[in-house]
Amino acid sequence: MTLVGGLLLFGAYHYGAFEGLSFAQGTNVEAPSQSSLEKAFGPVAERIHAGDGWAVLSPAQDGRRKVGYMVESRGSWSTAGPVTTIFDAAEAQLQLEDNLLIVKTQKSGAPQMNAFTYGPKGLQPTDYYTVKAPEPSVKQGPFVLVNKNLNALWHYSDGQLVKAYRVATGRQTQGPAPTADDYKTNFFTPEGIFEIAEFTKNKAYNALKPGDRSYPGGDPNNPLGTRWMGFSVYGWDGTGVWGIHGTSEPDKIGTWASDGCIRMRTEQAEELFGLLQGKRVTLQIVGR
Repeated sequence: MTLVGGLLLFGAYHYGAFEGLSFAQGTNVEAPSQSSLEKAFGPVAERIHAGDGWAVLSPAQDGRRKVGYMVESRGSWSTAGPVTTIFDAAEAQLQLEDNLLIVKTQKSGAPQMNAFTYGPKGLQPTDYYTVKAPEPSVKQGPFVLVNKNLNALWHYSDGQLVKAYRVATGRQTQGPAPTADDYKTNFFTPEGIFEIAEFTKNKAYNALKPGDRSYPGGDPNNPLGTRWMGFSVYGWDGTGVWGIHGTSEPDKIGTWASDGCIRMRTEQAEELFGLLQGKRVTLQIVGR
């Protein structure tokens, strides 16, 4: 993994065919036979050598896949620890990053990272976005970093990670950035360093984009949720055009779905709001 300008970039993984399976190349470890793995695990679509065993991934069934960790003892293979079901995994790929096993899936085209540590006790789920939190560029005071590729938000205080969140960012994933002439029809989340300067509870949504309708503050259908943390991009725009806020569509968190703002689950927006309100907060948004 490489960190470039706050953006996590992942190395390439090459896969090849072996007895009808997909498996990671680049290791000299002798691979177990398909039949020996499937006897203990069931159908196997992909595997990768990890530590002293092999991580295996099942074929998709109703959009779900199972992932497990196989170990050898006295010539036979068995599953160590629990087998985990991954949802929304019609497309999935196994990969290793440092000491993590990643099942990389997609949600509306956006990458989703399901992470596990591995060892004699099998696979243990861990939060990828917490473990992979980048080094913050601001070391004093509150700092918020948003990565549009991962649709992740990290909150830091004095250089220390407080919490990682999943978010939704602009559904327009390629520039150019919005301007004074097209910001109502340009759904690209601006990139750069800004200051969060407005903290408002139950902000009314005044129809801004074509086809929008207005909602009063507190309305359960208000697309801003219950908290608004606004920032200015150009100066002329004030703090009411772009912001970090809750959502009335929590199922779209983790995807490129917004009109350009940064959406959070409403309860998480309330949590972050409570930690940041009344403080001078630096916000950095990095691209794909």
